[in-house]
Amino acid sequence: MTQPSRRRFLTFCTAGALASALAACGGGGGDSDSDVGDEEPLVVYHGSTLIVDGVEYPAEPPPSEPYYAASVLVEPEDEEEAAHTLAELGLAVIADYEDEGLWLVQVPTGFEIQWTHALPEQPGIADAFLNGAYYRERAAAAKRVRT
Repeated sequence: MTQPSRRRFLTFCTAGALASALAACGGGGGDSDSDVGDEEPLVVYHGSTLIVDGVEYPAEPPPSEPYYAASVLVEPEDEEEAAHTLAELGLAVIADYEDEGLWLVQVPTGFEIQWTHALPEQPGIADAFLNGAYYRERAAAAKRVRT
């Protein structure tokens, strides 16, 4: 898949997933006893703890190797499912490193480490790494081991 085609594919998947998620959340059927408003949000930022689908990912001390804020590297296991998952989580792919099989995903500043723990537990996502040279090398090594 060429870079422009892949970008259109990811944009389409993300937009489609977001539209599906919004459609699924709306229209409670008019039942006045509906518990739709009582549901917990899928993602919650509580202090420095990330909570995804009820699972807490607390902050950890920063690693010794530098990394860029507000983004993580994601290795999709299934691109369509991963794009849908990221959209449901309110995250966006901001770059596609096709040669490395990685996506650069925007996350809130200060929650990079928490997202690297939470994302591999989500459907369609093989692994997640902090965004920096050291971590990119780790991602490449991990991918070699899996293939």
